[in-house]
Amino acid sequence: MRRVLALLLAINLLIGLWLGLRAESVFEESEFLPASAARLELVSDLPPDVRESRERCAELGPFSNEDLLQELPALNESVWSLGTVVSGEQSLYRVYLGPAADRAGALAMLAEVRQRLEEARLNIDSYVVAEGVLDNAVSLGLFSNIDNAERVRDQLLQLGYDVQLEPETRRSEVLWLSAKLSDIPEGQLESWRPILAADGAISISENLCETIAHRK
Repeated sequence: MRRVLALLLAINLLIGLWLGLRAESVFEESEFLPASAARLELVSDLPPDVRESRERCAELGPFSNEDLLQELPALNESVWSLGTVVSGEQSLYRVYLGPAADRAGALAMLAEVRQRLEEARLNIDSYVVAEGVLDNAVSLGLFSNIDNAERVRDQLLQLGYDVQLEPETRRSEVLWLSAKLSDIPEGQLESWRPILAADGAISISENLCETIAHRK
């Protein structure tokens, strides 16, 4: 009986020692966590005086293209930064021939396929691709519906052409202007408001500069 009690006492001591060492290890690891890991700092949680101490920027957009930017007087590129944001993607399907070795070859291919299409009474748009990975290819259409793309491909196959059909992703982007409030000439934003209002979709907002850095 004494041996059993002694054994139980020894086991309790070992368990207590193990728990004490484990707690000390966890405490030591937590001491070395960076201060930023303690919590996520939200701008809305910051005290007003801290928010005011951080640099603020004006942000204008979205612009669908650069045409309206040309109408903004005194748009100084050293003050204003132009950034882009992907606003959407579209999956398309391109049917094409080639590419040819050079532009002369592409134009000859285009003339031939147009003649064959006319003879077959097929109304298919065709043109030479002038840039990108398909430079000097003859495009036979860019389709949003794969059934239409396959129909055109099959028509060209029947004419004996080695025609290709490949998916293509088109990304649409919008433009944003941003600048530090301290750098913007006095009265400039107010003078721009009537011009921007004509678009209807463009807004002027103020944010912490660090929150809009991703647009640049």
